[in-house]
Amino acid sequence: MTSFNKLPPELFGELAKSMPSRDLMNLSCTSKLIRDNLIRILFTNLSITCPLASDKGMDVFINRWGGLVSRVHLHLRLIPNTSDEDDITIPSLWGTPPSETLKKIVHGQLLPHIDTLSVRFDPEQFESTGSWDGDGWWGDPMDLGTIYTFQDSEDQEHTLQQEAEFIWRAQYTEFFRDVSANQNIRHFTISNLLPRNSSVWERREWKAFLGRLEEFDVSVFGGDNGAGWKASSQPGFADFMESLPDYFMQHATNVIRLRIEAHPWGLFGSAGDFGIRLPLRSDIFPSLRSLTLKNVQIGNELIEFLMSHGDSLQELTLEDCMCDEGWSRDSTPAWADLWKTLRADCSNISKVSVVQTQTPPLAHMEGFEGYEPRPDSESVSKIRKMLEEDESLVLWRYVAVDTKYRMVFEDEERNISCFEAGEDQREYSMLLTVIRERNKNTLIES
Repeated sequence: MTSFNKLPPELFGELAKSMPSRDLMNLSCTSKLIRDNLIRILFTNLSITCPLASDKGMDVFINRWGGLVSRVHLHLRLIPNTSDEDDITIPSLWGTPPSETLKKIVHGQLLPHIDTLSVRFDPEQFESTGSWDGDGWWGDPMDLGTIYTFQDSEDQEHTLQQEAEFIWRAQYTEFFRDVSANQNIRHFTISNLLPRNSSVWERREWKAFLGRLEEFDVSVFGGDNGAGWKASSQPGFADFMESLPDYFMQHATNVIRLRIEAHPWGLFGSAGDFGIRLPLRSDIFPSLRSLTLKNVQIGNELIEFLMSHGDSLQELTLEDCMCDEGWSRDSTPAWADLWKTLRADCSNISKVSVVQTQTPPLAHMEGFEGYEPRPDSESVSKIRKMLEEDESLVLWRYVAVDTKYRMVFEDEERNISCFEAGEDQREYSMLLTVIRERNKNTLIES
């Protein structure tokens, strides 16, 4: 313990990255010196699960440690109707009765120094039996909140009707109404955004809230019905994504860092062949400097967006993204087209990052559970060897998307042919060379 006490204060931050919170709490009890060094780390994040069972002790926590909190995270689990009665009492998302302390935190009246808020909608909430949209027989398993909750498109009148009839829709809009009142938030993360509208999105308070943001991170819900149909196969999902720029993106005029994530079972990013557009347009995010996309299909709308933001965009990160196999569609962009656009039209781009959590397959079913590898062909063996020996080479991912089920099929043949053709890699290497030279010149000038 004496050696711990002699550690420089800055090392405690590194120590905290490799230890679970419970271990850090135990460590903080060993001495006053260690406690003083860890206390700010321990109370950086305030995580709250809603609906709140009880706010007992919350006031004490806020009074004692609130000044150390720099981020608030809300985990929201919405609930279905469990009665077929027409006249129902809708419980608040903030507890029963609603916690005034929690509401003040969400409104920004308590902890006004906090400018970072993240919210996660629980995707497993739809496994709860009950009525989610009123379309199934009472008690029928098909009335669970599966992807069919998002089957139909909806207009403003339908949205208001749903919010009056269904608990989860009322709670959904309660969150957006209350967070709109927060004047302090500049960094906002939404995980598992549900593809249903909220009447609050029509209000000026919501638009003003978005207009104050500097960083915006949004991932969209995805799911499967158990028989292969994905959430993105539902018309309501597609219409929701089409309207997202109008409800969200166009009002976030001061955002400089943007992250958009698609769920593997809710793919979007390409408008061709019944695909779903990436929620980006040339007339939105005028201040954008950094863009991160995850699980997104590269389509023409991304190319157009990059071209329109060539003077402002400085960083692009792509995580587990993919291009359409495009065998029968000449207009579908390949990876090479993306790199050409960045090189030719994005004059301020200074950083491009490509992240692949799994190497794209070179054989059918490669990477799937139970896959039994067969002997590689000569060409595949050569590619594997080249990738192993040269870390600068990338096996670019191509997929085919079923237009009915919206299932994603890895296209190993396209991966092989494009690697052998080499155009994707050549354009990527040329882009990196341009960026290195640009950054070198910028450094010299400064």
